[in-house]
Amino acid sequence: MSLTIELPSNIEQQLRQDAIQKGLKLEAYLLQLLGAASGLRKTSSNNKATTESELLQKINLEITESEWENYRHLVALRKSEKLSNKDIENLIALSEKIETANTKRLSNLAKLAKLRNVSLEKTMSDLGIFPVEI
Repeated sequence: MSLTIELPSNIEQQLRQDAIQKGLKLEAYLLQLLGAASGLRKTSSNNKATTESELLQKINLEITESEWENYRHLVALRKSEKLSNKDIENLIALSEKIETANTKRLSNLAKLAKLRNVSLEKTMSDLGIFPVEI
């Protein structure tokens, strides 16, 4: 199904910026917003109602853009062998935070794939989630 919505340019720009900050494609971000607003696709899991929109919100990583930038900077320093002891501690802490968030994200992606009755790979592709090379 296709739907076209005419938005004022300032709203479109804000939505695009929000999607970028959340690390999502615009389409995936809009699906997340619309799903949250409508409460679509409810299912029962562990005696709790879980909606697609709730899973989409959980899939969004808990890592801020500034943390990603810092992580990329620290990785670059590591590759150039210019890490200080403090940098090493920061890189380890950020790496652990990212690993924990990715574990939660993958679990929620699997739940969403099951809810949609499609493969994990298709769900990730639909949401514009692809492996990142650092």
